[in-house]
Amino acid sequence: MRYLSFAIATLLVLTTRDPVRAQAPCDEFFYLVQQWGPTFCKHDRQKCRQAPVSSHFTLHGLWPNYDKGHCPGKKGAWPQNCDDSSTDLPPECDCPFDASILSDLSSDMLENWPSYGQTNTDFWKHEWDKHGSCAITYEQEIGGPVTTEHEYFAKALELRNQCNVLDSLAAAGITPGGRAPASDFIAAIKQGCGVSPQLACHSGSSDAEEIRVCYDDAFQAIDCQQAKQVEDCRGSIVSLPAWQESSLASIAEQ
Repeated sequence: MRYLSFAIATLLVLTTRDPVRAQAPCDEFFYLVQQWGPTFCKHDRQKCRQAPVSSHFTLHGLWPNYDKGHCPGKKGAWPQNCDDSSTDLPPECDCPFDASILSDLSSDMLENWPSYGQTNTDFWKHEWDKHGSCAITYEQEIGGPVTTEHEYFAKALELRNQCNVLDSLAAAGITPGGRAPASDFIAAIKQGCGVSPQLACHSGSSDAEEIRVCYDDAFQAIDCQQAKQVEDCRGSIVSLPAWQESSLASIAEQ
């Protein structure tokens, strides 16, 4: 009888799993991507429209990713452009970008989510179209906490405030103009923010450009996969470029 009761209890658990979550074909996690503006403007001067913020890392985006690196039946190696009707597949999200929805977030976004290569609105629209549309599609499928455009941008700002990247690096002796092993960058964020991030350099260089903190689909911080903790960095020693005010002239002349 005891074994029969256990079998019945197990069956009940299996048949009463969250029916909403079951709609999602693949598990996903998120990268909260913070970028170092001086690196962007150092390597992309022709694209850099304004002096970069050098007092803190600023947001690049909140990017959904497949846990296993792919999802059968889905286009691409990660979710992107879910409101795109230009492919043979039907769009997954009828969610065009609407900047007016973000009016109450505007001051926070101007300070912490500025664009260096295009207008702010165009940058935010790009991040929404490519990443946000897929983030809310997945969150709607699983009954998650981020299901609208406003919630997407607000959540990214909230998560950014939980992890001060530049302060964490400075506490480990890594400051603008300095160099350190890539492993020291990872350890500094682990110490300051509680989880191991992914460090990304400007492609083919040794200059740190992005710190990406991983989150599960409930937006709890988690360690990024160890095999993917360093991306696009040339060599094991990484620099954090300093911004020189004299560089303003070269940008103004463009």
